Amino acid sequence: TDIAGSPLIMVKDYKGGKARNLLTAKETEMGLPKSDVLQFFTANGNKISIRPSGTEPKVKFYFGVKATLLKIEDFDKVDAELEQMIGLIMKSLEV
Repeated sequence: TDIAGSPLIMVKDYKGGKARNLLTAKETEMGLPKSDVLQFFTANGNKISIRPSGTEPKVKFYFGVKATLLKIEDFDKVDAELEQMIGLIMKSLEV
């Protein structure tokens, strides 16, 4: 229902070719090539993509996190916040 404290709002299943909006329960066809990928989208704008490795017996995780950078002087602070969010996601998923 959530990842790192942020509610899930959408799940995309590229193998099944469907996206499901978890807020409305509406399911739509994606119309994209089939692929063994799952994507999870959270209310705070994070995206987690999961797929098997093509060459090794393991699963790969990709994290997309975002934050607003109002001033270039805040870059290091915002970057640290994003790194912390990735850590929270990893802990939430137990990876």
